[in-house]
Amino acid sequence: MWIINVTDTGEEDWIETYPSQRKWKCDETDAEHRTLEIRGHAAEVKSSHLNFQFLPVLEDRAKNKKELRLSIADLLRTSLRDDIDSQKKAIADPLTFLQWVADHAASRHERVINGEVQFLGGLPNRDEEVLTFLLAGGFDVLKQKFMQEIAFRLQQQKCERLKEKLNVRVGRSAYMYMVVDFLGVLKEDEVHIGFSSRFRANEFPETMVHGIDVLVARSPAHYVSDIQRVKAVFKPELGALKDVVVFPTTGNVALADKLSGGDYDGDMAWVCWDDRIVKHFVNAEVPEIPDLVDLGYLGKVKGSLADLIKAEGSRSRGIKRMLEESLAFNTRRSMLGICTNFKEKLCYNRGNVNDSTAVLLSTLLSNLVDQAKQGIQFGQRHWAKLRREQCRGSEGMQDPGYKSSFATGGPFPHIIDHLKFDIAQKLIDAELAALHRALDPTAAKDKSPSKYSLTQEGGQGAQLWDPVLARPYNDYRASASGQAPLEDHGTQNVAFRPPPAVGARGLKPSGTRTALLDALLHDIDQVFKRWQACPKDGREGMPFPDKIQHVYDEWCAIQPRVGAHKALPGSHTVESLLESHVADPENTRWAELRASATFKCYYHRNPTFVWRMAGRQLQAIKGRSQQGPLTLMTKSMYASSKHDPRFIKQIMAMKEDQASQYVEELDGLDEMGEFIEDDV
Repeated sequence: MWIINVTDTGEEDWIETYPSQRKWKCDETDAEHRTLEIRGHAAEVKSSHLNFQFLPVLEDRAKNKKELRLSIADLLRTSLRDDIDSQKKAIADPLTFLQWVADHAASRHERVINGEVQFLGGLPNRDEEVLTFLLAGGFDVLKQKFMQEIAFRLQQQKCERLKEKLNVRVGRSAYMYMVVDFLGVLKEDEVHIGFSSRFRANEFPETMVHGIDVLVARSPAHYVSDIQRVKAVFKPELGALKDVVVFPTTGNVALADKLSGGDYDGDMAWVCWDDRIVKHFVNAEVPEIPDLVDLGYLGKVKGSLADLIKAEGSRSRGIKRMLEESLAFNTRRSMLGICTNFKEKLCYNRGNVNDSTAVLLSTLLSNLVDQAKQGIQFGQRHWAKLRREQCRGSEGMQDPGYKSSFATGGPFPHIIDHLKFDIAQKLIDAELAALHRALDPTAAKDKSPSKYSLTQEGGQGAQLWDPVLARPYNDYRASASGQAPLEDHGTQNVAFRPPPAVGARGLKPSGTRTALLDALLHDIDQVFKRWQACPKDGREGMPFPDKIQHVYDEWCAIQPRVGAHKALPGSHTVESLLESHVADPENTRWAELRASATFKCYYHRNPTFVWRMAGRQLQAIKGRSQQGPLTLMTKSMYASSKHDPRFIKQIMAMKEDQASQYVEELDGLDEMGEFIEDDV
């Protein structure tokens, strides 16, 4: 970890290295010998979440355990409500909802890998991408029921993750790189924290943390001493070191070493200065660490390459043996996960994270983390010996309750069980029920009022029907019959029956266009029947996504025809629909007509079928109905596009006619068109 020398006022660039950092002897004539590869660097810090692994340690070290539980439970409620309410607030406007979708998307890496947004049928293959795609076409989640159902499903998935992860957001906390005070101005129990920009933990931004106690910790926290309470002081001499936590060099034991054996080569510390957590904490002394090698619970590879060369009698044979032993060592099964789960289960059942057995197992885990570096040998034989001698009575232990999805009863003695089942599960279930009532009022037979307001202006709820999407079909049908298009309110309450194939008994043809439409409806109905025949659970040997693609290919293969025959290639009617000059046949007028007919006839019977088949064209139809020019994008350009939070805030501020900072920033443009930052 390289640190800026805050006392150097010169203009020369230089780097000082320690002998231990100089791994190779070289004359530095090669450019690679003078190249510094950066793995990471200090950046603007943001509020973080409380790692649930810290919770048992925090409770063990709390002066008032009941009060600590109440404080963390309050933080959890606030965190969960903020996460859940963010969608409720964002859903009021397509732009803000687009930002919510982007903030909660987990598919950006797929865009990078594939160079495009992957589609499944006529829509992207991920829910968040579906919403982004439809929002880009001009759809409003307050008006389109199909989008609302996807939004609810995303929120449901997110809430399930919140239940499992228990992300307790602590506004006044952050993860920072640990660096050392070379000037020696910090006392043994002091740290220095400064920010490069205003740290917004709440409505009052902070530029420094000074004169208060803070907690510092590293994850995972094995010992109860792995979280330490120290005092944060701002030292002007260290003011140039920003977005890091500076540890002292004074004292008998390095502060970093107290935190799970940390050091200053890029380790990060969790720093918390929220008094609701800090005030309860009492430091623990670093326990006496047992020597597991002497106790026979660990083995250790000794010797060096020089020893192997000497033993083998030649350099080449020594190197060969080193490679063989290194390969054998690194392909052995890692026991870290097994031991971690065992220790977690043992502490849970005993209700203690600080007895001698917990300390011994914590020492084991600390060694296994650095197993490859230190040449630690640990296998089933060692593990059996340790359990037999140190963990008697551990057979038949129950798994921690918080490992399961649901629990009944209560109250729960363990702090994580309490937070998950007494707080998170009840709150999330109540919020989801309220959101579900708002999305589907018919689902709430008790007619209890919902605090969510997911309705259009005027009180009209979202609908599956959209007259814009049926207009291409209606216009073409009207032109075929020589009549003016009629206002269409959908066929939601009418059992739609597609006409029989042209040429069947009882049907009177009424021109090429009418016969072409009748044949189109018949062909779509045949595809729909195949869709209905596909089991949704993916039985019969084919995954359901493959079946979607199979039906979609059949839907795309529907071509213009009259009666039992394809229309003649030279037909003006057909050529005007197929548009041979368009490279993608799914962007033609015919594809649009096929999509519009599919929507009109099946939008209420099976929305998933409609959108999975015709999503691409319906998005284009909706986009062309918007005022102003329509912007088309290639697939790679679309995949690389990203929403602009600042733009969205400015637009929303102007919509609300507010003289906010976002509107005023428009007057702060310099000649190059860039924002002039005003740090007031």
